[in-house]
Amino acid sequence: MVRIDFTGAERMLAFLSTVADGRPDRSALDEALNTEAYAFFLHHHNRLGRALSREDLASLLMGLGEGRADGLRHRAFREALARIDHLTRTLDRIRGGRYVERAMRKALEHLPAGADLDCTVYFLLDGESGAYALAGDLAVDLLQVDFEGWLSLENSLAHELHHVGLEGFMPDIDRLPDPERQAVSLLGLCVVEGSALYLIHGYPTGPGPSAKTRGCRADYLRYSSELDMWMSRLERAMERALAGGFNAKSFEREVRAFLEGYMGAAYWVGARMVEAIAVELGRRAAVDILSSLQDFLPTYNRCAEGLGLYRLGPDLTARMAGLLARP
Repeated sequence: MVRIDFTGAERMLAFLSTVADGRPDRSALDEALNTEAYAFFLHHHNRLGRALSREDLASLLMGLGEGRADGLRHRAFREALARIDHLTRTLDRIRGGRYVERAMRKALEHLPAGADLDCTVYFLLDGESGAYALAGDLAVDLLQVDFEGWLSLENSLAHELHHVGLEGFMPDIDRLPDPERQAVSLLGLCVVEGSALYLIHGYPTGPGPSAKTRGCRADYLRYSSELDMWMSRLERAMERALAGGFNAKSFEREVRAFLEGYMGAAYWVGARMVEAIAVELGRRAAVDILSSLQDFLPTYNRCAEGLGLYRLGPDLTARMAGLLARP
């Protein structure tokens, strides 16, 4: 069952109305920040070495009426002050539409049999991340909602719902020691993001040259021309992890490198691997193999050989297949 929670967006819009009127109301802001949506928001923005406290966020939002422009989120919320009516209509359109229902169907079409979608979709105002899934739930930034195109609301929801559905097929990496857990989690990141990019968004077709997809298109053009380099880096990173070459901070930096940009290298590397399986074995095979991740790399390597693509070393492939085997 997929639940939809509009409370975070509704209460943040109510607070922004007080700012637009020249009387920022801290109690209205607290009502927004006390929602489950903004607890989820803070959880997301305090991962991978990032730090954003509730009070730092409150300070930024209470200061929106000042002349300063303090980073991407501050600019996004400042611009929102002139768009409150539009954002309210957008929220009403989502509430009255069937976007989540259609996204659920799209996600399930591209998930292995037995996938379960049991989560909450939080609509909120973020100002940086357009949509994200975490711990079985997901959030969508009302400020970045688009109803058409490559990054449409339906595609964004289906992308994140696809992540939620794949969680049930992921191995229990908490049972592994740090070196092995790091290697498996880095590969898993590429597979999860890449499978959604290929199956939901239609890679290798990329976003068009519109203003709304500028950042994503820049990533598409960059990483499409650097895929062999990033495949090699993924291979070296997994080998380094298995050899105990990362501590917690250095591994965090490596993960951030694969996520740099609107859609980082992890998305495009993973999409290339899923595409190779689909081209050689069929689209359904590329979906079904997501339920058996221990077979993913060996299958990719066989398909890559037939297509003349970058292949990972056989020793690494065999070791990763063993680690990915579900207990």
